[in-house]
Amino acid sequence: MEKKLYEEKDLPWADLEKLGLASQGKLLMSQADQDALLSGRRSSLQKLSDIGDSHLHISEIDVKLSLTRDDTGKLQLRAHPINRYAEAPEGLEQHEAAQLISGEKMSIYKKLKEPEINSFDAIFEYDPETREFIKTDPQKITVPERVNGEELSASQREQFRKGEVVEINDGTKFRYTGVDPEPLRADRMLLIASILIDGGLTYVAYHGLKTLAGLLNKDPKATQKTEAYLKTEAEMQSQKAAHQFSKTEDSEQSRSYTRSGRSR
Repeated sequence: MEKKLYEEKDLPWADLEKLGLASQGKLLMSQADQDALLSGRRSSLQKLSDIGDSHLHISEIDVKLSLTRDDTGKLQLRAHPINRYAEAPEGLEQHEAAQLISGEKMSIYKKLKEPEINSFDAIFEYDPETREFIKTDPQKITVPERVNGEELSASQREQFRKGEVVEINDGTKFRYTGVDPEPLRADRMLLIASILIDGGLTYVAYHGLKTLAGLLNKDPKATQKTEAYLKTEAEMQSQKAAHQFSKTEDSEQSRSYTRSGRSR
């Protein structure tokens, strides 16, 4: 659902191929993980084998991956291995860290202060897979314009940006997360979000979403499609068909002209 921050052509292909995550210019990762990386998010756990150099060899390790830019602007891979202990980051109190680890709270939104900055916002979450705390800048979160066809109000958009649970009229509840490859969790496994890209609405369908608390959703009701979902799904298919028709028409038109611009 988030807009892409990076271009695929700029990926560190040599490193990806060395880790067995790419071959001949193609990523060997799920589409969700590819989208996560290009959107500045973390992938799911990747099992890496036989990695290292002349000084260190690791036969096998599980890590999550993300991208960052070095001082020259070049994209670099960052590995997030499974930590032995969870360390609370700066800005998060010990009792707050304990609330996130225990699951008492799913996220914590805070206003922080730094010597050279008056204040800034942050959302803290806990990733039990890597035993690591995730800190997200709310201003970098892409907020959906609509979910299941329903336009979000200003207050709902603010709730989402703060990592709080948002509920819409068809009963669907969802919230932002920086832990998973997908940018949201919900009480349903299926939902359709609409975001603004280049001035137009783009539909993004999500399947297999985790629960609000980050668990695998095993509730049979979670796969049921609401009327709002079905209506939005039909609109999405119509948009897709219209886009495909437009591409076909443009292709046929371009083939009807010679390079000099004259029709054949």
